[in-house]
Amino acid sequence: MMVAALLYFWFLVPRLPLAFTALLKIEADNWEAGAALSVREVLQASSLSHASLIVITESSFSRDVQTLLGGSQGVAMFETPLNGSQLVQVVTCARKVRVASWMVVVVVVSDDPVFLAAFAQQAREGRLLVWATRLIVVSRRAPHRLHPLHQTLALTNSLLLLMDGAAGVNRASVKAVLPFQSPSDAGLWRASWTVGHGLQLSQPLFWDKFNKFSKETKLLVAMEQNDKHSVVMVPDPTAPGGKRPEFKGYTVNVIDYLSQGLNFSYTFRRPPDGVWGMKLKNGSVIGMVGQVSREEVNMALGPFAINAARYEAVDFTWPVVYMHVKVFAGRKTPEIDPWGFLLPLGPWVWAMVLAFLLLLALVSFLLSSKFTPHKLTSKNLLYFTSILLRQSVWFGEGGWMWERVVLGVWMLMTMVLTRSYEGNLMSLLAVRHLPQPYQTLRDVVDDPSVVMVWFKQGATMQAVMDSTSGILQEVKESEKQGRLKFLHPVEYDSILNEIIEQKKVIIDYDTVTTVLRNRHFSRTGRCDFYTGSETIMSNPLALISQKDSPLIPAINTRLMSTIETGLYNYWRVDAKPNSSSCERVPTKITVSSSFSLRQCWAMVVVLLVGLSLGLATLCLEVGLAEVFTH
Repeated sequence: MMVAALLYFWFLVPRLPLAFTALLKIEADNWEAGAALSVREVLQASSLSHASLIVITESSFSRDVQTLLGGSQGVAMFETPLNGSQLVQVVTCARKVRVASWMVVVVVVSDDPVFLAAFAQQAREGRLLVWATRLIVVSRRAPHRLHPLHQTLALTNSLLLLMDGAAGVNRASVKAVLPFQSPSDAGLWRASWTVGHGLQLSQPLFWDKFNKFSKETKLLVAMEQNDKHSVVMVPDPTAPGGKRPEFKGYTVNVIDYLSQGLNFSYTFRRPPDGVWGMKLKNGSVIGMVGQVSREEVNMALGPFAINAARYEAVDFTWPVVYMHVKVFAGRKTPEIDPWGFLLPLGPWVWAMVLAFLLLLALVSFLLSSKFTPHKLTSKNLLYFTSILLRQSVWFGEGGWMWERVVLGVWMLMTMVLTRSYEGNLMSLLAVRHLPQPYQTLRDVVDDPSVVMVWFKQGATMQAVMDSTSGILQEVKESEKQGRLKFLHPVEYDSILNEIIEQKKVIIDYDTVTTVLRNRHFSRTGRCDFYTGSETIMSNPLALISQKDSPLIPAINTRLMSTIETGLYNYWRVDAKPNSSSCERVPTKITVSSSFSLRQCWAMVVVLLVGLSLGLATLCLEVGLAEVFTH
């Protein structure tokens, strides 16, 4: 009857002449009609008369509903008993109506606290109630009997309309439940209604109660130490174990800024597993993301990389920064290329010099054999080689002029070539090469001697574990060969020596590895690391809160002000020691020092090979001489 009266007054009252006002007052003698009048006036006072209406009630309140609906538009009536499966279906259908509508008001009518508690649970799990949706709960129960509904009323844009039909006088009080307050706290009184005087407002009925909390509010914030944030345990008798965590880092500045703007205090809560969070194959969510998803905390700082798996469990604020995943590897000590004496000339120059040497020797041999067949011509190749090596050449009497011309031109060309070679060689011998072999993920995957280290239980690990093709699939398969390892960023310091020796590489966000590199520079004064040129993946990072949490819009407003003014970037850069050090380290450096045998072994190899060839030739000539002598 209550819902029937509600619909009756909702659609017919605007069309009735003033002469029927007395009739409405007479019909309002019962509390159901009074509830309909009060809801109607609440909606009119809130400028929601044209919003779509979703009415959810028990079966005992909805007799003759179909007759009263008639051909009206914009109303969805859901009548359900206290049954789990049916209530789930009702909430699912109501959510479809909410999604398809521009503005929605959900009216829930019941005197049964069990029904209201079941509705509250299903509405949150089924995501029926978002901040844009207005909720009006109509009941005759005392506030202390509605404690199971407290959290839903506190976290939604809602009103509690308590009817009082005692002594035949219909009246109602309209209250709002403040966010994050104890169920024992009385709601904030917003208006009152009586049959004779109508709705008397004291405060706006629907307002953004999350824009700034009217009372100091205590929030739980998830946080864990990482490369930029440290933690200390301070005594606190009220905390579990008598101690509570306190963090230091640039995102602590962010939460302090938000707490002043929104008027809340906070307490840090560390995740039991000590990780950022990811979704496992069994569907469970771990880490700080799991804490937020299970509503153990109100929000988490992070910041967290945005991906599809996390978005199913939590909601993200506006991105505060973008980060890129790159290869982080070590550079060995500066060294000379043992084959550096070949570098002054390019491969094609060496090839052309050898080709011209053989060609001129062959042409000279053929011409000499034709014009002076009695002359020994086996020294033609030796002449050209001697000139190339800047040795003297002796011509006896009776030599041909054309031979002198050819050798002179060859001498001129080789003089320019050797002078250029000497100059370049002196420059190259003073250069130390800093090898940077791993520029892309493909370079790392193709090297079976190096181990890849990824962020443990983070977004990058999620990408690897969820991959089904491509190079990330190859990375996942490398775990079978023991080439894949997962570590928390705070453990990266323990493998720095292995990274410098190029036994391991870190594949993580560039902001994480930059802090690691700068911290190492602060300790040693050396730039022993480099970052690959390839961007493997990119992710925006943001803070997180519970799904459909009204905290998100309030945080976004203030978070955007820190980003637009450059305050957030200032905090982030200021937290990096020696941020400009080792930013662009050259791959080659010039030094002045003596050479060791290790740096000149290639030239020794060439000498030994030449001596071996000379010895073999000597043995061959001696053997042939003995054969021809006998």
